[in-house]
Amino acid sequence: MLRAIVASALVMLSLASGGAAATPSAKPLLERSIAGFILPAYARFHASTARLGDAVDDLCAGPSADALDAARNAFRDTVQAWSTAEIIRFGPVTEANRLERILFWPDRKGTGLKQVQAALAQGDATATDADTLAGKSVAMQGLGALEFILHGTGADELATAPRSYRCAYGAAVAENLDRMAGEIEQGWQAPDGIAAAWANPGPDNALYRDDAEALGELLDVFVNGLELVRDVRLNGFLGQQAASDKPRQALFWRSAQTVPAIGANIAAMRSLFDASGLEHVL
Repeated sequence: MLRAIVASALVMLSLASGGAAATPSAKPLLERSIAGFILPAYARFHASTARLGDAVDDLCAGPSADALDAARNAFRDTVQAWSTAEIIRFGPVTEANRLERILFWPDRKGTGLKQVQAALAQGDATATDADTLAGKSVAMQGLGALEFILHGTGADELATAPRSYRCAYGAAVAENLDRMAGEIEQGWQAPDGIAAAWANPGPDNALYRDDAEALGELLDVFVNGLELVRDVRLNGFLGQQAASDKPRQALFWRSAQTVPAIGANIAAMRSLFDASGLEHVL
């Protein structure tokens, strides 16, 4: 796939500089990307956050080992759905700090962990309401916070403690995630939104003035996605030698979702590449 992406990049650069006699329209590529990957990916993410909210609510109402397992499974499904959708790092996900609010990472100074632990220790009531939680630090309201709530130190109490503060905080996080997922999905579905602007570049388009700019946005998904996997997700905890590895600095290590999440990132780039039909510009 990487060779194909590089080859496509060279072709796009040639088209942008007038190096081709006949420049193919960006519209078919972009429409296929939207319909074949972006809309389904965000729909799946939204559906997963809805199920996650239900599972955490059920856990809070009737704590048990089975209910905790169900909530953790729903969390893993949401991580997988997000790891697919997150390669699209433009459009509605960048508005209102949604990208960082969904996943604050990397957290090299442990800011998020400290804030979540402080809320749990102090019983901050404003963290148990999705409305007020949305205005708090981005590190307190996304997948990283919910992972610690469901898998971190003291999480097993969720299976036995009815209506606990920890569970109420988790429910607020899940509701907050579901709201953002819905807003992003609606943003991409809007008739006059980002999808229409991206698929119809032109001189009167405030975002994409020509095909080269629109195609460049698509290409950036792959370039930035590969760099995200290599530089942030892998190099963030893997050392040159095994002895210098820092596994507890890996994303989602508590829920054992580090490798599945990275795998979903890579699979998503392949899915987008196939759906877009980029190979046909070669």
